[in-house]
Amino acid sequence: MQPTRPMTRLAALLLACSGLVCSPPSGVIQPFEPSPDGELILGVNVTGEMEAQSFTALDEGDPLQVELGFQGSWMVVLAFRTRNHPLPLFLDVEAQLFVDGLERASAYYTSKTLESEFDGYDYFYNVFVVTSDFAEYVHSEATVALTLYDLSGAPLLETSRSILVSPPPGFVEEESPAADDEQDG
Repeated sequence: MQPTRPMTRLAALLLACSGLVCSPPSGVIQPFEPSPDGELILGVNVTGEMEAQSFTALDEGDPLQVELGFQGSWMVVLAFRTRNHPLPLFLDVEAQLFVDGLERASAYYTSKTLESEFDGYDYFYNVFVVTSDFAEYVHSEATVALTLYDLSGAPLLETSRSILVSPPPGFVEEESPAADDEQDG
């Protein structure tokens, strides 16, 4: 009599076990469970730099400055760091900017890895979120949201911050026609 497939798997599992510690057989996907002492910290970094010293955490209410990217697009540059979470090697990363509950800008990166640094954190730098219409909501309160996904699209971790959209250096706001009428009157 030839063993059935379930019996073969059971035998392989029993052989993989040693003492009181048992590893799941290779190919078995364990569900992701965030660690209670894990951290996911949303922040910014100096554009183009990829080292821990260029990272600054975003606190609630902080200004988030729009800047002119190296390819000529207006954007905000986000970054994040994490530790003590059992994340997979490859992640998808989504960043979104909401103003008055409406998504105004977003970026989605696929199959990315994190950079491990000597401070014990794993980092992802230079999340370029293009904000072509930022003049419509400059000086407004907004929310930036970050979600990490596994490669199947299942969400793993998320965080968000309320920020203030800050204009780029030298930005001159156009006055509205209503403001011109008030000055003429």
